[in-house]
Amino acid sequence: MKGYVEKIIKEYPQMVREVERLDKQIKSCEFISADELITTMAFSHPDGERVQSSDLSDKTAKIAISYQRKMDRINEELVMPMIKRKEALEEEILKLYGKWEDLSAQLEEARG
Repeated sequence: MKGYVEKIIKEYPQMVREVERLDKQIKSCEFISADELITTMAFSHPDGERVQSSDLSDKTAKIAISYQRKMDRINEELVMPMIKRKEALEEEILKLYGKWEDLSAQLEEARG
């Protein structure tokens, strides 16, 4: 445990900077725009069976649902790795704070 704490103390400034950087990236993340996705979908081939139907409202609804799902998935794939890394770093920093508090308490106790 001692080696782990020493390692985290050495890496602490870098970890804090990385958390700040990731936070800025997450907040300013440019998600795929609606126009970009529509263009991509317009030139792609459909994934399922083709059904001959003149029911435009059903077709429009399916397109809208497909569009929303793809947009959500793509945007999530862009930001989730950053969020996971940020959360892991914040957890390590909190552990370090806990160790500092334990050490402070032990020092106070030793001083009597």
